[in-house]
Amino acid sequence: MYLSLDMSLEKEGSMVHVKQLIRIVIWAILLLNLMVACSGLDAFEPTPTPWNLVAVGDSIPYNKPISCPTCTGFVSRYAETIQTETGHPVKVQNLSQLGGLRVDDLLHEVQDDPYRREALASADIIIVGIGFNDVAWSIDDD
Repeated sequence: MYLSLDMSLEKEGSMVHVKQLIRIVIWAILLLNLMVACSGLDAFEPTPTPWNLVAVGDSIPYNKPISCPTCTGFVSRYAETIQTETGHPVKVQNLSQLGGLRVDDLLHEVQDDPYRREALASADIIIVGIGFNDVAWSIDDD
């Protein structure tokens, strides 16, 4: 195989002109671009970084399998709804907990726990579910 002076490629007696090859490549690129444009996809659009949803609070937003094995908690449902409605991915970080957490307890945790402070500071969406253990019927000091 060699390239002759008249810019044609010769192999085993058949002539393929470089200009024809260039035209074929250009048409292939144009056709590919047209197919991507018609498909509604943007081949060069990066995958968006997920929104970070952080939940803090008592056992109501906690909803781990230990508390209700067959339930889907409102924090997960909220994240799924956001993703469905916006098309934007959502990553959930549920820092709520079991154990009778009260408003004052959560306030101290947010003030004193660097992990919680960082999580909340970097959150795009925050859910606070607290107060159930502060109401009169939940307090044993009657």
